[in-house]
Amino acid sequence: NHPDSPLTVDPIGVYEEEGRRTFSISGYLSSADSNVVLLPSFDPGFIQNITRQLNKSAEKDFSITLFGMPNWLSYEDLRIDYLVSLHYHFTREYDLQVEDEVYESLLTTYKQEMNGIASDYHFLGYDLGRYLTELWISYGHNFSAQMEKEAYEGLYGNYRLAPQFKKALDGDALELDLYENEELFIFKIKDYEVIPALEE
Repeated sequence: NHPDSPLTVDPIGVYEEEGRRTFSISGYLSSADSNVVLLPSFDPGFIQNITRQLNKSAEKDFSITLFGMPNWLSYEDLRIDYLVSLHYHFTREYDLQVEDEVYESLLTTYKQEMNGIASDYHFLGYDLGRYLTELWISYGHNFSAQMEKEAYEGLYGNYRLAPQFKKALDGDALELDLYENEELFIFKIKDYEVIPALEE
């Protein structure tokens, strides 16, 4: 906690009990203030447990906003009603809320050519392909040196790539590992629908 910050940050302690990971959140929430819970977990059992506990507090009029991971919506056993009551927010690197002529054309073309339904990754590939092609046209074979300087606003995702480095195998030197997209969209669940977080 920073001394000048009005926020209080309390990590929840997880402990082993009879071979199972467990915890209690009861002492961490405030009934007088808004509570923001960050839960960067991919463990469905752990997520179920904590959302159940948080939901019990929300039913007692605790104000709770839960930030979690985008893949939670694919977990079959996770209660969506809990996520709704906890004002669940998550990030994605694309916004497929857009339905326009290009979107419909891509869906139709993919269905005709591949005899299937396009996934989110096909639309991300469309934007990424356009971005990299524009870089290549502008800078030729040296386009990768320009990636971190050239942001791109696509139809479904935006790109602002930043290099990520790792230690080289032969010592302490760093070498380029990959480029990571630093652009994200924040979504929330409201009335059982996924909407952009800034929308009411």
